[in-house]
Amino acid sequence: MAVIQISKIQVRRGYQEDIPQLASGELGWSIDERRLFIGNGTLTEGAPEIGNTEILTIYSPIGAALANIGIIESQITILQGNVANLEAAIGAPLTSALANNNSVASSANIALPTQRSIIDYSISRATANALATSYRVGTISSTNLNGVVSYQDDYTETADTGIVLSVVGTSGNTAVIYYTSTSNTYSANLTYYSIRTFA
Repeated sequence: MAVIQISKIQVRRGYQEDIPQLASGELGWSIDERRLFIGNGTLTEGAPEIGNTEILTIYSPIGAALANIGIIESQITILQGNVANLEAAIGAPLTSALANNNSVASSANIALPTQRSIIDYSISRATANALATSYRVGTISSTNLNGVVSYQDDYTETADTGIVLSVVGTSGNTAVIYYTSTSNTYSANLTYYSIRTFA
């Protein structure tokens, strides 16, 4: 007849403040705070640092982390509301078609009705083989005082769009964006949002 022996295994235990440096792989139980630790081992064994590592239980002190998550979630909600308000203020993007092979400057139908204006824009245009599209993203800053216009067009392109923009003064303090285009078979699309003013 087989002899069956049941052994009781206990781990080191004590108050939280009395948990010692545990041996490699040794478990330690915090009786008062119900937290469990295991010894890291020595550096020669390959432990990244000497000390004890806590094995998380439902009593581990993660309340602060959970509180921070709640704060982050509330900040995200506020940020989403701010983004929605900004999108509503900006409005939907407007698109103006720029004809192909337009060697004489023509209006792009974008009026800058104030003395000082800034407009962010993008241009997309298919290449002659229609297999790729070149893109341009830029910002035009314009000053128009009684028909005397100065402007700066800062942009980057993935490839030459063949579009040249200019700003021409009209009556009063209104200026209009004009363009010319090279011939490559395909028209371009100029997309922009509302026009901003600056002092």
